[in-house]
Amino acid sequence: MFFLSYRPQTPWLRPLLCVGMLLSTMFPSQSGAFFGVVDARSYWHNPLLPVLFFTSAVTAGSALLLVVRYIVGGTSCAQNVAALRSLRNITIGGLVLYLFFEFAEISISLWNPMSHAPAVELVLFGSYWWVFWLIHLLAGGVVAFVLLVRRHQILSWAVGALLVAVTFVSARLNVLIPGQVVSELHGLQEAFYHPRLQYLYHPTAMEYYVGLFMVAVGLTIFFVGWRISQLLEATSQPSQSNTR
Repeated sequence: MFFLSYRPQTPWLRPLLCVGMLLSTMFPSQSGAFFGVVDARSYWHNPLLPVLFFTSAVTAGSALLLVVRYIVGGTSCAQNVAALRSLRNITIGGLVLYLFFEFAEISISLWNPMSHAPAVELVLFGSYWWVFWLIHLLAGGVVAFVLLVRRHQILSWAVGALLVAVTFVSARLNVLIPGQVVSELHGLQEAFYHPRLQYLYHPTAMEYYVGLFMVAVGLTIFFVGWRISQLLEATSQPSQSNTR
């Protein structure tokens, strides 16, 4: 974001973007670290989890920025095309790196004869196997990669980036939900029954409302920032013409 959005006529943007880069790096990393130190959940107790969270955040964020940049700026000038190309390269690199780390995590869990990974087997072969194989791996991995690597096809870049940004939600779901549906002790669910001891997850209406609220907040912030950017460009153009 720093190298793509910084302009010499807006010196206040540099510290703001530095703070944004710091926070955007800290939040996904610490989220993965929180899950990684949970000893009671073997599926989460993984040193690769903070790296996966950070890589997915960078990849999905770059993909979403590419889509927004394409919608707002299009291909009207060389500066927008250069920004789209840079975001496309970051998205491709992050996508390949994430799939590599994900393969390492899954292969270690499945190939180790001394460990049993019911949560991983649930992700790959459970009732919602299509979330991993079709949405995440096929649509968000193979199809998106093919669209992104096409040269001089900026519309294909935008479509591929949109697939990455949307389908990476399934990657987070495959981390959060399977770790909770497998009991810590084998047979605990059959031996003891309590309404609060359930291994089936269904989102509540409040969770949907919170999700919609966060989407609305994000769109509002984007709209306000876009309007401020337009005002700054409008005020800078007369000053530049007067100096000439």
